[in-house]
Amino acid sequence: MMRRWAAWVLAMSACACVRGPETVRPAPAWTGKEPLSWLDCAEGSTLQERRTPGDGREPWLVRLRRVHNPANHHVRISVEGPKGPTGTFRLIMDGSLWGPESVERFLRRDSLVVEGEPVAVDVFERITDLNAGNDVFPDGSRLVEEVWRQAGAPPAWGPLRVRYDPTRSVHGSSSGRPPSSLRVPDAQGFIDTRQVLRLGAEAVIDGQVHPCMEVRSWNVDDVPADSLECPSVLGGRAWWEQVHQTRNGQSEKDLLEVVSFDCRPLSRP
Repeated sequence: MMRRWAAWVLAMSACACVRGPETVRPAPAWTGKEPLSWLDCAEGSTLQERRTPGDGREPWLVRLRRVHNPANHHVRISVEGPKGPTGTFRLIMDGSLWGPESVERFLRRDSLVVEGEPVAVDVFERITDLNAGNDVFPDGSRLVEEVWRQAGAPPAWGPLRVRYDPTRSVHGSSSGRPPSSLRVPDAQGFIDTRQVLRLGAEAVIDGQVHPCMEVRSWNVDDVPADSLECPSVLGGRAWWEQVHQTRNGQSEKDLLEVVSFDCRPLSRP
C-alpha cells in the first residue's frame, strides 16, 4: 500500500527550493521505500515553506513543526504563519496514515522518451480499491491505471508516467470524481494523469544538493500542475504548483517552496 496522507483537520501545505550558500554538499542518500515524511522525523522536527500566491500578492512564510500527540497513532503538526499586516495564525493538523489498498502486477518492459532520450521502464497495472474502509455502502469502486517506473530506480522515486484507464475503472457515489473529466482517451484507451518532464534535476536547500525529477500531473478538472520531486526532502517535493478555484470559478496556481527543514532522527528501541 502506498503511503498517503488523509484526514487532515485542515489541509494546508507548501514547499520550496532556494539557492543555498556558495559551498554546497550532497544531501545524505535517502534509502526509504517512500519519500522522507513526517513519519520518519521525531518530535521537534521543522519545515519552513514559502507560498507565492498566483494572484500577484506578496509571498509569505509558513513554519511547520512536529509536536507531541497523546493519541500516538496520529502525526500532529503545528502550523504558524502571518495573518494580516501584523498578526500571526496558529493551528494544529492531525494526520493519520491511511490510503486505499492498491495491488500492482508487472505487465512488460518498455521504453519512454524523456528530453529526447529513451529511458528503460517497467510497466505495471495498478488497481486501487476505492472502497477501502467503507464496509457500510460498498459500491465496487476501483481505479485502474498503468504505472511506468524507471527500471532500476530506488523505490522512493515516483513513477515517470501514470495512465488512467477509464474503461476498466469504476467510480461509484463514494469514490469521488474520476481523475479526468474533459480529455479524450488516446488510441489505446488511456488518459495520462502524470508525466515526467525532466530527470537529473537538483534542489539546493540548506546548502545540500538533493537529486530530483520534474513532473507534471493533472487534477480532476484536467488542470496541469508541475512539481520538483525529491525523495530526500521532507514531504518529497522541493517545490510544486497548487491549483485552487477563485471566487469567480477560475483556476489559479500558487507556488509552494521548501525553504529549509530539519528532520530529527527517531529514537530506536
